[in-house]
Amino acid sequence: MILTIRAHRRYAVRRSIRLRSPVDGRHCGGLLVELSSEGCRVSGLGDSDFVADDKIIVEHDGMELPGRIRWIEAGVAGVRLDTLMMARELSAYLTHLRGADLPSSAVAGPDESVALRRAG
Repeated sequence: MILTIRAHRRYAVRRSIRLRSPVDGRHCGGLLVELSSEGCRVSGLGDSDFVADDKIIVEHDGMELPGRIRWIEAGVAGVRLDTLMMARELSAYLTHLRGADLPSSAVAGPDESVALRRAG
């Protein structure tokens, strides 16, 4: 068994999204399953023609998160966001994606003006 320690906490989300390429307009639907301050995991991509290192935008109901595909395999992709989210911004996205039932203090760190650190 391999234990992986992650630098950023991941939050479970189950929301239909669209991946769109800002370069050539390609797009496909998927399911956002996890979100963190530095990236997300998207499943349900089927036979998407996206490949690792493609620039993409994760879109949902007016929300746009630009990033790059880090890996993609069997219809599941890992996306690294272009900009690290602050705790307050992450909380707002989670609230938007999950609905209004998430308390605002659930994600906020001790100092919301400080960006969460990116490993590597």
